[in-house]
Amino acid sequence: MKLKFSGDCYVFIKDLATNDTILQGLYLDGSYVSLNVYQGKAYKVVIGYPAHTSVKFNDQVVALADNDKIQSLSVRFETLSLSPSKE
Repeated sequence: MKLKFSGDCYVFIKDLATNDTILQGLYLDGSYVSLNVYQGKAYKVVIGYPAHTSVKFNDQVVALADNDKIQSLSVRFETLSLSPSKE
């Protein structure tokens, strides 16, 4: 999974099984994060400004928000395991 930011954006990812925080922080315009994705776990993903965030999962774009009126987005992935690694 890759997240790319076209504006400042807060991101929070939590492992729902262990309640551990996997990723948390403010990402600035032009930055990106790459996460290794594995099968088998559930995660909560909160994106503070989805209009400034593009997400790719398995090299396919994930649609988040098409307008600036949405201020935050929280999604739950049921079958993913994420481990952060910055490229």
